[in-house]
Amino acid sequence: MKQRLHIMSKKIAAITAIIIIVTTIVMTSNLIVLGSPLKVALIVGGDEADLGFSYMAILGAQAIATEYPDWTVSISKLVSFVEQRVVAAQYGDEGYDLVYVVGGQFQVMIYGYDGLDPIPELYPDTFWVMIPGAGYSPFENMAALGPTFQIVGHYLAGILVAEMTTTRNVGTVYGEYYPYTNMECNAFIAGVHSVDPSIVVYNREVGAWDNPSLGSSLAEALIVTHDVDIIVHVADYSGRGVISACVDYDIIVIGSVADQWELAPDNMLTSVLMDIPRFMDMIVQSILGGGFLGYMSIEIDLSGLAPFHNLDPLVPQDVKDLLAASAALIKADVNYDGEVNIVDIYTIASAFGSYPAHERWDPMADLNGDNKVNIVDIFAVARVFGETFTPVPLDDSQPPEHSP
Repeated sequence: MKQRLHIMSKKIAAITAIIIIVTTIVMTSNLIVLGSPLKVALIVGGDEADLGFSYMAILGAQAIATEYPDWTVSISKLVSFVEQRVVAAQYGDEGYDLVYVVGGQFQVMIYGYDGLDPIPELYPDTFWVMIPGAGYSPFENMAALGPTFQIVGHYLAGILVAEMTTTRNVGTVYGEYYPYTNMECNAFIAGVHSVDPSIVVYNREVGAWDNPSLGSSLAEALIVTHDVDIIVHVADYSGRGVISACVDYDIIVIGSVADQWELAPDNMLTSVLMDIPRFMDMIVQSILGGGFLGYMSIEIDLSGLAPFHNLDPLVPQDVKDLLAASAALIKADVNYDGEVNIVDIYTIASAFGSYPAHERWDPMADLNGDNKVNIVDIFAVARVFGETFTPVPLDDSQPPEHSP
């Protein structure tokens, strides 16, 4: 009883602190005013068939076209590495206002890693959004999606996998290692080991996002050689091969970005979701409201787990409860230090009342993803105030071939 009273008093104190902090913040309100119709474009390396990055970005562009029927919305699909600059230059020359560039391979032209002038420098009147970015934006007319966008979902997938594996050997297959995919993999490993540090996680890189044959070979080797019974793929079209191998050997597979259940209804346990349309809409709302996004690498959690679909009966209720409780804790731990404390309270309170384009807008404080920071987010933190857990790592180093 004393312990319960102590916990309750801590949460009451947290709520009181929130109220004090919020009432000391000067509130401002800016109405979002729609100006001239915008010209918006999307550049993706794939198409709807990948059920991944490209598919979700296309849904985001289509949603913008539906919401703003008088705007011009153009989608360039299957843009190869060699033609990316040509496509981007065409949009710049045609005076597009906003261009989303989706796919890590396009960082080369956006940041100028190829030794040529960065595209944002060449077309300063167009606003460029790199999804995902490299963790920074050096340009006034560019914003980047920060690398932490999917780490929560991968951490939760790690917890799920650790509870479901029977061989105690699990694997991941990535298209290519970038800082953001490294963070996802390291978060997955941390999630697994938060349940059982002795479970071995094997990690493999295809080296391409469009090679399903090699994806299948890597997955088969994990299954046959290392007795892996669950594989998580983050490999776009290469992931089709991973999924195929898991179906052939009748083991569990976990998809990525979109809900990929339809690709393997009897083997796909879940998918680590990435709500790209939400991010694209947030950018639009910020621009319409006059918000300044230049030089920004925007940290936001876009992740979650898809439904279990056909495999739902296989997941025990206590595992479902653990996932729900873990998700609530992690989302409230805004700075990912493994403790819900006054730092998280202050972050939420500092953004209280804000929305995209507001000067105090912080998407990490928008815990339920509704484009506003309000009392719902406040109480999400207060409910778990003072609780601790194995933190989600912010580690972008290349993951080991196996851990431990």
